[in-house]
Amino acid sequence: MTVGERMDEILGKVGLPYAFNAFPTQSKVYKPPDPPFITYLIYESSNFFADNTVYSKIHSVGIELYTDSYSPSIEAKVEKVLMEQEIAWEQEREWIDDEKMYQIVYSFQITEREDLEDG
Repeated sequence: MTVGERMDEILGKVGLPYAFNAFPTQSKVYKPPDPPFITYLIYESSNFFADNTVYSKIHSVGIELYTDSYSPSIEAKVEKVLMEQEIAWEQEREWIDDEKMYQIVYSFQITEREDLEDG
């Protein structure tokens, strides 16, 4: 399962609108969702490799939850899904004055591994 597929699986269980990196910009056809919503980023990889082969891709990921008011219940919903998925995470919270929204960032790693064939 790729990191994108894994993130779809995880964020689909949260039940909020989500997008990779950002929602499309506002146009006549599309309006981004009102808060709460989630974006996620894949920051970097620090792979496990040997013998000129990558055995496991280890991705650093950030889920960015945006709310227009402090909402422990929404944070708890995200955290519950992360815990159910056995994901160890760190959290940071910030008020973005220009946007009048809270940004809650959950940082963690996802390992993407190909099964090794005998042979």
